[in-house]
This record gives sequence, structure tokens and C-alpha cells, in this order.
Amino acid sequence: MIIKILKYIFYGLLIMLIIIAIYLTLTHKNVVNNGTDNDNESNTQTQGEKASEIAGNEDMLILANKTNELAQNYKPSDLSRVNAYASGRDDSTRYMRKEASDSMNKMLEDVKASGMDIVITTAYRSYNLQKIIFENNVKKSGSIEEANKTSAKPGQSEHQTGLAADLSSSKLDFELDTKFGELDEGKWISENSWKYGFILRYPKDKTEITGYSYEPWHVRYVGKEFAKFIKDNNLTLEEFILQRQQIN
Repeated sequence: MIIKILKYIFYGLLIMLIIIAIYLTLTHKNVVNNGTDNDNESNTQTQGEKASEIAGNEDMLILANKTNELAQNYKPSDLSRVNAYASGRDDSTRYMRKEASDSMNKMLEDVKASGMDIVITTAYRSYNLQKIIFENNVKKSGSIEEANKTSAKPGQSEHQTGLAADLSSSKLDFELDTKFGELDEGKWISENSWKYGFILRYPKDKTEITGYSYEPWHVRYVGKEFAKFIKDNNLTLEEFILQRQQIN
């Protein structure tokens, strides 16, 4: 009799322990799920706030593209020399605006220290120089439309802002080639240039937005705060500016 009673007590306790374990498991899942949902909502809200409220130098967001033209006489007043530069280029094109030039010099110094080789082939270009370059590209490609896929018309070039630069390496004989994106140098720029305030201006998957073909060598200075957000959210400069202009 006593043995039967002990068995009943044992089985009763066992059933209670199972019920408690199930209850605790379900309660834990609910807490985790609720926490995840709250985190997702918080992240979404934070992203929206950052898009319009992220701090940075607005002057670095000047837009030059096929629908936003610069005046023929536009020229930055604070152009400063970039140190690492490919030989045989027009000396007038080795300048960037002071803030961008300082960051570029720092970035290329770090690249060199890491054992890689990257230099600027061209940075600032005047309206008139861009006109000559574009006309030459039209002759080479056979039409304005074809040339405009890879070359900007005068007034529409980022180089005139003094905030853009084309990069290359001795591995490519300092030529501009999409192969740059496959080199260690190009991969480094893609992964690290944002830390110095630069973005890849013409990504491979954004040609319909930028209006230009993929250019892994073309970087654009916007400042560290803006560059980080653009990189983290896979945006183009056009998308970022539009997002900042939207009223929440």
C-alpha cells in the first residue's frame, strides 16, 4: 500500500515538473519574440530618423549628375593638392577640396602602409576640360548617347565639384578599368573608403539610378558621417539626398 502511494506521489510530482518546464519554455519564447519585435521596430525607427537627421557637412553633398548641372564658371575656392598621383597627367587635375584632399591623402597613406598601391589619376576638372574629354569620348564611341554612359557632359561631372577622384594602380598601368574592383586594392577601397568619408559613386547594381556604368575606381567624398550611412544602407548619393529631403 505504501509503495503504491509513493508511486502516485512520484508520478504526480513528475507531471507537475513537466507542466512547469513547458510553461517556462513558452514564457521564455514570448519574451524573446517580443524583445526581437521591439528591437526591429526600434531599428526601423532609428534608420528613418538617421536618414533625415544624420549630422554632417551639407556642403559636401553638392550633386552633379545628368539632371543637376553646375554652372560653367563653378570652381571650388579651397582646392588642395593630393599627394599620390599618377605621372603624365595634367597637374591641374590633382586637386580636391581641402577637406576631401586631406582625407584622400590620409587614405592613400594607409593604403601604402598596408603594402598596396593606389594613386589618383584625376580629381578636379574644370568645365572646359570636361568638355574636351567628353567630345573625345563621343568621337571614340560614335555617339553622344554611347559616350554618356561612361562619361559626363560638361557641367554634369562630379569632378568639377572637387569632391570626386578616379583611382588606379600600377597593376593596371594606372588605367581606369573595371578590373580594379577585382584587385586587392579595389576591394580595399570598396570595404574601407567610407572610413575616410568616401563612397563608391557608381555601383554595379545602381546604374539605372546614377545614369552611369559601373566604375569601381570612382570615389566621391561626402564626409565620414554621411559615408557610413550610405555604405550601411547600400544607397547612392541620389537616394541618400532624396531620403534626407523627404518629410516624415
